[in-house]
Amino acid sequence: MKQDNIDHMLDELAEAYDAKLMKEAESHIPEGFEQRLEEMIGKLEEKEQEDERRKRRPIIGMIRRYAAAACIAIAITVGFIMIDTSNGATAFADTCRTPEEARLQMERALALINEHSQEKLSKAEGILAQPTSIQTDIDISKYINFGK
Repeated sequence: MKQDNIDHMLDELAEAYDAKLMKEAESHIPEGFEQRLEEMIGKLEEKEQEDERRKRRPIIGMIRRYAAAACIAIAITVGFIMIDTSNGATAFADTCRTPEEARLQMERALALINEHSQEKLSKAEGILAQPTSIQTDIDISKYINFGK
């Protein structure tokens, strides 16, 4: 019981001391200090926001430059197409006079593509059919060590 009473008294004393310290601290704070502190914090926050905006500006400027370059390239391309078509000729003009001639040219082109693809395919099959030296060494060592 006495110990509880002593603990209670110590708690009250600590609370009173804390209250006294808080009162003294409040009396030592100059008038208008809180307002000046808030203003300084506000200025620092504004500066941080401005720094963030400055960091983003180069990226936005770079995007604008690329967009302008793309627009110029598109305008030049459209200009060249219009100049080419103003002469009456188009980029997709027929080079064949009859459908039969067009069919023959298409057959020649497909035959040429087929021939080259067959050559490449046969070379690839030949390479795949040959065992590599590593695979051959592994196969030979398997049979050599078989009796051991």
